[in-house]
Amino acid sequence: MRITLNDIAVKVGITKASVSMALRDSTRISLKRRQEIQRVAAEMGYAPDPFLSSLAKYRAAKNTPKSQALIGWVNHYTLYIYQISGTGNTNATLIYSSAPGQALNLSSYSSKLWLTWSGLNVALQPNTMYAYTIWNNVGNAYEEIANQSGQPYTNGQICLIPPAGGLVTYGNGGASYSDATFDVGLAIPQIPIPQTPTYTPNVSPIYAGSTVIFNENASGPGPLYYQWITDGGTGGSLTPIGGATSTNLAVNTTSFTPGNIYNYAVIVTNSFGSATSSVVALIITNASAPIITANSASPNTTTNFVGLSETYTVAVVGTLPISYQWQVSTNADGSFFSNISGATNLTLVLTNLQTTNTGYYSLLATNVVSPFTTNSPWTSLTVVAITNEFITWSNPVSILGLTAGQILTNPLGTLLGAEYFGPNVGPITVTVTDQSAA
Repeated sequence: MRITLNDIAVKVGITKASVSMALRDSTRISLKRRQEIQRVAAEMGYAPDPFLSSLAKYRAAKNTPKSQALIGWVNHYTLYIYQISGTGNTNATLIYSSAPGQALNLSSYSSKLWLTWSGLNVALQPNTMYAYTIWNNVGNAYEEIANQSGQPYTNGQICLIPPAGGLVTYGNGGASYSDATFDVGLAIPQIPIPQTPTYTPNVSPIYAGSTVIFNENASGPGPLYYQWITDGGTGGSLTPIGGATSTNLAVNTTSFTPGNIYNYAVIVTNSFGSATSSVVALIITNASAPIITANSASPNTTTNFVGLSETYTVAVVGTLPISYQWQVSTNADGSFFSNISGATNLTLVLTNLQTTNTGYYSLLATNVVSPFTTNSPWTSLTVVAITNEFITWSNPVSILGLTAGQILTNPLGTLLGAEYFGPNVGPITVTVTDQSAA
């Protein structure tokens, strides 16, 4: 009885198609597997059917060769990528699935490639384990990567991708497995990866007349080239800004219409391609002189002590830039004031207070919009010296039934509480001395 391809397939435990490819020495079957199948075929006494061989050669000669259409394979497979976590890498969170048309069957097994996916856009974290699996859309199941016949299985393999990439072997050494070794890894993106542009001052809304500075921090193989784009406040398409080709963009909003929203983004390009950042929106409001929105010196009268410190902070909004100058006056209405040297920030810190620091303090904010200047309310500061106050009693004195001598000598300790009533406030030192007759 003639030995057939089906007989060999049953013996080895694979498909007839795989046997045929192995006997034709197709590189689609691993060398180790081809040698095994060819050995089994020889032991079984297999010989090609001469009639079928002649018929195959006749058909090949008659048929006009046609190029292989790969498009039929494109939608056969879906790639899933997972982030792996948990003890023993047991938790898999799906973070990406490929779109139809991303998979390309190379049909070039001699190049050791099977399927490739391009156009992936997956945000990855450093030092993190990832994994992938392949869904067969025709077989409606996951691919068993180690199975050399390529048949899909419901419980197909999920293949770990080490953080550093490298060689990974799949298979269990059984008769129908190829023990294939794959060099797996996620390639470093070649096209630029733009970040969402940042801008200063990072406030909203923007007062018309302010200058806004955008900054882009893109990554990718250099050199990188930049082109800023905007809709000009129209709400339409974003178009290039002439000369805006650096990482930074200065935007003067003087001519901007209050109430409009102006959108900005940047296109980053290198030799591999280009990518566009997320859009950043500037909300514009009317130009304004400085406006005091918060003042830590409220209420406007404070008392402090020599050697300590005092801090005042004011919040201001309005058209930028705004300059600041702290002032001090001897009068509550701010007359006869003087500028405090070096005090040109929103916060004033007075250290090592002395009685000479007593006065009235205010922040002067200035910009180019009428009426140009704004003062925070004048805040009164009174600095007093710290003194010791003595509390004395006439003899005999008893506190909680104890004399002063008993309080001082009680081995168990006694908690002494006292209140002082007088015109001064602040730290008070209470001194207990033994002046009793006891």
